[in-house]
Amino acid sequence: MRTGAYLVDGGREVFTWAPAADGWSYASTREDETGTTRLELHVGREVRVHVEAGGWVLRAGTVGPDVLWRRGEDEREAAAGGVTGPSPAYAAALVHHLALAVGEQRRVRLLAVTAPVLATRMVEHSWTRTGTEDYDVADLATGERQVVRLEAGLVIEATGATLTRS
Repeated sequence: MRTGAYLVDGGREVFTWAPAADGWSYASTREDETGTTRLELHVGREVRVHVEAGGWVLRAGTVGPDVLWRRGEDEREAAAGGVTGPSPAYAAALVHHLALAVGEQRRVRLLAVTAPVLATRMVEHSWTRTGTEDYDVADLATGERQVVRLEAGLVIEATGATLTRS
């Protein structure tokens, strides 16, 4: 099991990361100007997400080509390749799911989750694997770009997130 912390835009996220039978598990607590967010993420053949923030709970998961999610009494389903949000763990989960070869690019529709009320919306990103564990990510609606670098399945560098200890 690895433990660590990220300095993220406006706050700090303390986490544990552990291998699991068919992937890995990530649990974190994030403190920032919006309050406290707790995240549990299980990545294997499927991805399962449990987030708590602002008095809300959101549960989501991938099922084949779809993402199912529930926030309060509202339950929805949409064609999407995964879930994204402010934690670097979402990027690591998507890298695992996409399994891109070096030089390969893929356009992916994602369920974006925002704190503190866990609002959701669909976004489209382009992911390009530029190196062994390096990725360029583009938000196709805004044109914003970021770089994500992993090491042994854990994000060690990403736009807006700095790994401070692991």
